[in-house]
Amino acid sequence: MPYSAQIGEVDRIRALASYNILDTLPEEEYDAITQLAALICQMPISLISLIDEHRQWFKSAHGLTVRQTPREYALCAHAIQTPDEIMEVHDARTDERFIGNPLITGDPNVVFYAGTPLVDANGYALGTLCVIDHKPSQLTAQQKQLLKALGRQVVVQLELHRSQALLQGANEQLLMLNQELQVRGQFEQRLQHRLVQEKELSEQKTRFVAMVSHEFRTPLTSIQLSVDLVRLHLTDPPQPITKHLAVIEEQVGKFTDLLSDVLILGQIDAGKLLFNPLPCDAGVFVEELIGTFTAAQLGGRTILTSVEGMIQLVPLDKKLLSYALINLVSNALKYSAGDPVVHLSYEPDGITFAVTDTGIGIPAADIPHLFTSFFRATNALTIAGTGLGLFIARQFVELHGGHIDVTSQHNQGSTFRIVLPTVPAQAD
Repeated sequence: MPYSAQIGEVDRIRALASYNILDTLPEEEYDAITQLAALICQMPISLISLIDEHRQWFKSAHGLTVRQTPREYALCAHAIQTPDEIMEVHDARTDERFIGNPLITGDPNVVFYAGTPLVDANGYALGTLCVIDHKPSQLTAQQKQLLKALGRQVVVQLELHRSQALLQGANEQLLMLNQELQVRGQFEQRLQHRLVQEKELSEQKTRFVAMVSHEFRTPLTSIQLSVDLVRLHLTDPPQPITKHLAVIEEQVGKFTDLLSDVLILGQIDAGKLLFNPLPCDAGVFVEELIGTFTAAQLGGRTILTSVEGMIQLVPLDKKLLSYALINLVSNALKYSAGDPVVHLSYEPDGITFAVTDTGIGIPAADIPHLFTSFFRATNALTIAGTGLGLFIARQFVELHGGHIDVTSQHNQGSTFRIVLPTVPAQAD
């Protein structure tokens, strides 16, 4: 819906509140955008400014130490009135709208201002991405184009923030409902009623997950295209710009992985996951899987392998088991500087895959929760991850009729074992 005068200020404020972003802590994703905007436009100050009833609050402030100013003095409050275009003020000291404005006559001495409105999918201008200088200036057509592109990235980042919170809330509601059902299992009538509610909630969650995965893959692609556009227009970009573009691309990859994992969770919850085990040479399967890791992923390391026992064909769904083993090997590479080892053991009634590393290990208190959804070990919170990989791996292993476990010593390493039977499990 296009923004127009008919869209009330109350509705705009309500739309801004729905993002739950005001007064949150600084985040690297937003700071990378303001730093990049300042570099591209050659300005000392760049802000992501969100306008509520009484103030403009800065989600990111490059070149400025304050986090908010009164709305009545905010140039951004004027910029959101024309959401389809950049508001550019070449010299605010001569503009009648800002005579006597303390932000111009005093600190931070705003003279030049250019702001592109942050307009959401419903047409609400939430605030601006702006750049500021202490002297008169003017943006080139190319700088305006790139500033608009970065503004769209800010909106996509806000949408991702809100959707991730909604998804987490939906998952917590489902877990709470399951707990209630267990406690009240003795009441058959209530249990049946709750089971119906659980099914409806699961269906709603499945539809929501499918919608999020579909709707946000397009914006993620748009972000990547915008980064490519910046690189195309800036030949031989300086080191800081290259660094901030890399941060944006890293976040795109992280959210893409999150959406992929969440989509798999939706398929599991809906009972729509295909399970097709076929006889397979497990040794060949492991070698093929290791061959999928790139030199960049290995970082100069080698994935070592060993085999024990008499080779035999075992029933495997190679697609599902590949996900589980790739997750374990990737974690071994991520949390350890040494060479991980994949050990394959054939036994009379089963087969075991063991992945061992010499990394940071897992605190003992975290191990009972390690295979639950969205859980991250307390010593790994600063390392990128979604908290879903091991949970999904466990689901896939259990579909085979097997189990997954771990032994670990803090700061000494971990061994994850996948134990599968030689008799194929029955697909649901």
